[in-house]
Amino acid sequence: MSVKTRPPVITKPERLPLGDSNFEWERFEAFCREFVSLVNDGAPCHHYGKKGNKQRGIDLVCILPSGQKRVYQCRQWKEYSKTQAEKTIKDTTYVAKDYTVLLSCEASADVRDVFSAQPAWDVSDVRDISFEVRQLPAIKARKLLKQHFGIHWVTEFLGRSVPRLSLVQTNSLSH
Repeated sequence: MSVKTRPPVITKPERLPLGDSNFEWERFEAFCREFVSLVNDGAPCHHYGKKGNKQRGIDLVCILPSGQKRVYQCRQWKEYSKTQAEKTIKDTTYVAKDYTVLLSCEASADVRDVFSAQPAWDVSDVRDISFEVRQLPAIKARKLLKQHFGIHWVTEFLGRSVPRLSLVQTNSLSH
């Protein structure tokens, strides 16, 4: 009698380390900028101002091919409450058709309810962002992860092997 053994279950991380203490807020915003451009088919995206500027409640502006502006707020917080969501909407003075808050943490049902009650507003939390990164074309997802988290996250998170050339280039650049 032969016993069939099944391969071990080896899971990949569900979430990117957007809230990791080693991932500084400037890096989080830089990641968000590139991510926003990629999920909007490469549309130009820029930071709205710089540290210390009055940003009128937004961090990023993405210009779609239609000319429409889509704006984003980057919130690298350990927790984001219903009260903070309501304050975000109330305090935003920048005029746009669409607003999205990008969270490094998970959004609670209360937070999602606040944004879903406002037709122009949306929220993408760490799970949503991580899912969307996995939906990107493989080359773009690998480039995004390599740039912002390092080569090991490419394989660890995407579960795809990295082309040998990329590893050689990475090693030669680091010396």
